[in-house]
Amino acid sequence: MSRQVTATIHLEALRHNLQQAIENNSDKSSVVAVIKANGYGHGLLTVAHALYQADMFAVGCLDEAVRLSSSGVQKPILLLEGFEGEEELRSLSQLGLQTVVHSEEQWSLLNSINLNHPLTVWLKIDSGMHRLGFSPERADELLPLMQGSENTDRVVLISHFANADQPDHAQAGLRAAPALLALLRGGDAAHRAAAQAPRSASRNRCRQSPAGPAPPPPQQISPHQIAPHQ
Repeated sequence: MSRQVTATIHLEALRHNLQQAIENNSDKSSVVAVIKANGYGHGLLTVAHALYQADMFAVGCLDEAVRLSSSGVQKPILLLEGFEGEEELRSLSQLGLQTVVHSEEQWSLLNSINLNHPLTVWLKIDSGMHRLGFSPERADELLPLMQGSENTDRVVLISHFANADQPDHAQAGLRAAPALLALLRGGDAAHRAAAQAPRSASRNRCRQSPAGPAPPPPQQISPHQIAPHQ
């Protein structure tokens, strides 16, 4: 006999946790709310509403980003898994989204076409988890190339904890790339933000809808006007 399992999500607890992250953010780096996979199953728009005090949102794929944007979310949106193919990349540019670049295929495509609008690109460094991202040595080579690309207007470094029980583990993995480690420790605030940025990405992509023209610009509304996910 099967049993029904119910998860009760207290949105006030989510808001409290976000406020704790903001208040304990000693260097005032941007706080990114990761709400991929339909808000981890709790409803993309419901969770976005609850976490609207974050500086920006991170999602898994283009479909989720379009849902947020078309629902009136007026915050920067980052695609953690980046793009698959030229059509998606051009859509990101047209919609003003930010993207992670974590593979040679993505960099090759970004470097081979001309976009109408340059992107904010998050260069992902593999600091030891060995799932996604470039080695520190390769990222050290790519950083100036991405910064000099006409398709980028800003490059942010992003990584992840390879071992959450050892706070110094990630930095140990970056010691082979002194320039990158220096940026993560200090330097420009855009790169310091990577230390507090999302640190993991799933290989499972969202179901993609057929590509088409970009939706019209969303109407500007307050977070309290976002309809809860049913």
